[in-house]
This record gives sequence, C-alpha cells and structure tokens, in this order.
Amino acid sequence: MWRRRHWFSTLDGKGAGTGIKLEDITVNGRTFPVETVATYAKTMRGRVIDGKVVIRVPERWGRNFAQESAEKVRRSIERALAKNPHAFDRSRIPEFRDMQPITAMGRELIVRIERRDGIRFANARLTGNELRVHLPASASGDALRNEKEVVSQLVLKALSRELYQEFRRRVEEINKSTFNARIGAIRLKNITTRWGSCSARNNLNFSSLLLLFPNEILDSVIVHELAHTMVRRHSDKFWSLVYSAIPDYKERRRWLNRYQNTPLEERPRTYAPLNAGDAL
Repeated sequence: MWRRRHWFSTLDGKGAGTGIKLEDITVNGRTFPVETVATYAKTMRGRVIDGKVVIRVPERWGRNFAQESAEKVRRSIERALAKNPHAFDRSRIPEFRDMQPITAMGRELIVRIERRDGIRFANARLTGNELRVHLPASASGDALRNEKEVVSQLVLKALSRELYQEFRRRVEEINKSTFNARIGAIRLKNITTRWGSCSARNNLNFSSLLLLFPNEILDSVIVHELAHTMVRRHSDKFWSLVYSAIPDYKERRRWLNRYQNTPLEERPRTYAPLNAGDAL
C-alpha cells in the first residue's frame, strides 16, 4: 500500500531523525549534545543517555508544533541539569568501595571487597551485615580495568538475590492493603532505564537499584506499578489510585528525582520531604 511520506523522512534522509535542530546544552563546562528522533508514541519525552540529550518526537505531530514542543522539553532539561548534572542519567550504576556502609531495605550493611587466591570468577554473598565481594587475586588487563563495574553488578545481584523474598512480601503486603489486585510474577532485575514496569499479564518488574533507596521511596514505586494493574495509562483515574494509597506521592517522587544519581556516600540514607529550593 502506498503511504504518504512524513515530513520527518524528507529532512535528514536518515529515517529515524526528525530534522529538528536544537542547541546543545552546556552546564558547568559540560556539554550535552541534543538530538531528536521520531517515535510512534503519542507523547514527547526527553532523556539524558550517555551524556547526550535525546528527545523523542511523536511521528504524527505537525512540524511547527513538534519544533515548539521540543524547544520546551529542551529548556526543561536544561533547567534540571543546571541543578544536578546527573539528573536524568539513570543508567549510571553506583560505585562501591571496601568498608562502605550502605542501607538496603532498611538494613544497615557494610560492603567488603577482598582479593582471593584460588578463585577464577568474582562472586558476592551477604553474610550477616556484611556484603562480601570476592575478586580473583590474579585479575589483570581488561578484568582489572573493569573492576568497578564488576563490583557494582555483583553487589546489585547479591542484594536482589538475598533480599528478594523480603521484597516480594513487601509488594504483596502493599497490594493487599491498597488495591488487592491480581498480580503475576514479581521480579527484581538489573533495569537501569526505568524504575519499574507492569506487563499486560500484570507481571511486575522492578529495578534492583531501588533496594538502595529509603523504604518510603521504594513503596512509592511499588504503588505506582500496582496501580498500573488497574489502569494502564497515566490517566486521572490512575493518579487518583496512586494518591489514594500514598497522599504524599508527589513529594516522594521529587525526592527520587533529586537523588537518583547522587553518589551513595552523598545521598541521604533516610527520607525527608525536600524544601522547595532543593527539588529539580
């Protein structure tokens, strides 16, 4: 079937691009290139991915309206980045060091990183209040250069494994006390681009990064995804469900947006509502 060519495809010849040109964002000497890409979604969204601002523009929007809307999104991201250069960079995995105190689901833990002879592969295990990471003593080359990333992944996997049953019970208890919805599987996954998701079969997926946030923040994300088992879209009915379960949901979300990429040693270990000037 013949299909009319959209104005997107006539501007830059790349298909995925939109031809909308926006100025790069420079904050504190750091430059964030800005690009726009076409999407089949109905709403415009902007993110910072690997140090680059990507604004997704709905394919069906008219050119002038798309240009104006993209400019607004760019300015909004610029303001947020001026307050926190890592405001949207959720793909940044936290780093862990030896003897570092962390809080996971309200439990006070200490990360211990040790090198051991006689082991070929790195591993991590929670023993009492210590999360022990064991690294091969003979590591070299790429393995040594990527050690920080390896440690981060091991810590997150160990927390997901060791705290899963407690986390699952928390989801089930919150569901029972709020919506009493029919839910499928509950999973903790190494998700870095979103905090959670709800599938068509009401399977709930949550980012393991949430385990490192105060329980009030964790609960707000759980309620958000549980509400999606009742209402799929972010409609007025959806938000009514969320706020009926957590009246201060907006305050908790502001806190998460403010501290989602703050290094662990600088992030508050307990939740308290932000002052007006502290939010993004």
